[in-house]
Amino acid sequence: MAHTIRINKYLPVAFLYFFFNGFLLPLGVLYTTLLTPLFIIWLYKFHYLKYTWPFFFILAPFTIAHFIFGVDVTYYAKSTLLLFSVYVFALTSYVFFQQQPLLSLYSLVNSYLLREDTAGLRVCRKGSAENNARTNACAC
Repeated sequence: MAHTIRINKYLPVAFLYFFFNGFLLPLGVLYTTLLTPLFIIWLYKFHYLKYTWPFFFILAPFTIAHFIFGVDVTYYAKSTLLLFSVYVFALTSYVFFQQQPLLSLYSLVNSYLLREDTAGLRVCRKGSAENNARTNACAC
């Protein structure tokens, strides 16, 4: 039985995004930060923008405390915007993985646990390739 290898169309983009997030950008600038406005538009399109408000409610007591004890406003604003961009990215990732069941963590883990080796034998975690070769089956 021949199996064709298929690569999900989002996998190369995700690989570049996660492992080369600051590639060819100035120090401190990330693609996550630059794409935050697009992520906000995407969240608005799918009616998930309402979940950004809890971020500000949770942040409010900390902001008040910082301003009472004194804070440099420019550094605090930059830091808060970066934190908000991380929150928006996490929310966008969560919504995306909810809508794309093929990209779920479960299917990604299974694709690595039950993969084909070069000889066409099924390799699994519960047996060696030699045992699988003799029985021509996976003991998973």
